[in-house]
Amino acid sequence: MVCSICYDSLFNAETDDDDATGPNAWQRDVTDNRPATLNCGHAFHKSCIQGWFNTSHRKNCPTCHAHQMNAPIVLFIDIDKDDLPDNLEPDSTERSKNDEIVDNIAECLDRMAIGDWPTLHGTRGGDFRASLLERIEGLQAELSHLSGRNMELEQARSELTGRCGRLEVNLSTQKNNCVRLELDLETQKEMCDKLEANLKAQKECVAKTEADLKASEEQCTSLTKLRNSLDSRCTGLKKNIDEQRCKFETSQKKLAKTETELYDMTKVLAEEKARTNKIQRKNNQLNAKINSLKSHISMSQNS
Repeated sequence: MVCSICYDSLFNAETDDDDATGPNAWQRDVTDNRPATLNCGHAFHKSCIQGWFNTSHRKNCPTCHAHQMNAPIVLFIDIDKDDLPDNLEPDSTERSKNDEIVDNIAECLDRMAIGDWPTLHGTRGGDFRASLLERIEGLQAELSHLSGRNMELEQARSELTGRCGRLEVNLSTQKNNCVRLELDLETQKEMCDKLEANLKAQKECVAKTEADLKASEEQCTSLTKLRNSLDSRCTGLKKNIDEQRCKFETSQKKLAKTETELYDMTKVLAEEKARTNKIQRKNNQLNAKINSLKSHISMSQNS
């Protein structure tokens, strides 16, 4: 998981020491470089998000642009030994000394109750009683001191218990933040999967488009060759058309000349036909005269 501002890992401590992976790497790290979460659940380095807020002059999340009302919450908290009260519990020597004092007091009180003064330490009863009272007073003073020390330890214990409660609350908050971060990570993964699917579809579309483009280029190449062949054929056809046009013009000229000659011949034929008709009419007249003469001759012979 990386910080979306500096693109470095959120859980790799960046320090000036060469040994940044040792057991005390987090103690050597600056607190501002630790992961911090916002109200929206997105996590960044604390120094990165503070720099973002300072430079942008707006408290908006760099990822979702949600306005932030509270300061970033650091995800990990260290407790130094200096923060804990010293001597929370007495050591074994002090405990054995206290037990010895309590046992001596109990033994002395038991022997005083039965009046066994001379047998203690080989002294007389009065002297031993006075020394025993002094010793009891000293032991009571030590016992009161130990009672005060015990109260101080109980108070420190209660403070530590309250602090542990606060740390448990903070830990619960951090767990909730981690859950939100995991949900956000799952959402980001789903978005990445969708983007990868879309990218794959786009790649397939691009590949198909490239194939279509290649086919179109091949088709354009074939069409260009066909156009060139058609141009050459059109050039040949134009030459043939020009030749046919020249022949047609020559034929038209010959036809015009032939028409003129035909017109003249028709005119001549018409004149000849008129002459022929005139001659035929004359022939008919002559035939009529011949027939009339024949009839007169035949009548004259019969008579």
